[in-house]
Amino acid sequence: MNRYATTYASVFLIVVGVLAIYYAKQFPSAGAEAVGPAFYPTFLSCLLIFLSILLIAKERREMLGAKASQEVASINWMKALIGLLLTIVYFILIYLVGFYVASPLFFVAMKWMMDGQRKWTAIIPAALVTFGVYAIFALLLNVILPTGLLFS
Repeated sequence: MNRYATTYASVFLIVVGVLAIYYAKQFPSAGAEAVGPAFYPTFLSCLLIFLSILLIAKERREMLGAKASQEVASINWMKALIGLLLTIVYFILIYLVGFYVASPLFFVAMKWMMDGQRKWTAIIPAALVTFGVYAIFALLLNVILPTGLLFS
């Protein structure tokens, strides 16, 4: 594996963050006092840039002083690929059956994939996370969560 891969990925994420800030600033203004629609994307983009810079600094420090990290060699690529495929299936399921059905299924599947020993311990956290997202977005922020083609 390329020893500069993390640095390249970080630079790419910095560029993505800068572009996101640029496009977020083009959102319509909500007035002088109100938090506008550009606030959240701009905040997340700044966080992305900051964390990418920290990652570059960490990689540079490791290259200069310590020997190469063994974390990359210990990655279970099969689990990473399964996680990516589960995420793609999750996006499709949100479109078809909506957030309320797809999210608990996704959380349970990811938990089972990551921790194969205790399969049934994933159901309660999946329900709690789904309810937490529902409570924050649907109840507090009045955001309409996707219901999917099946239930619309």
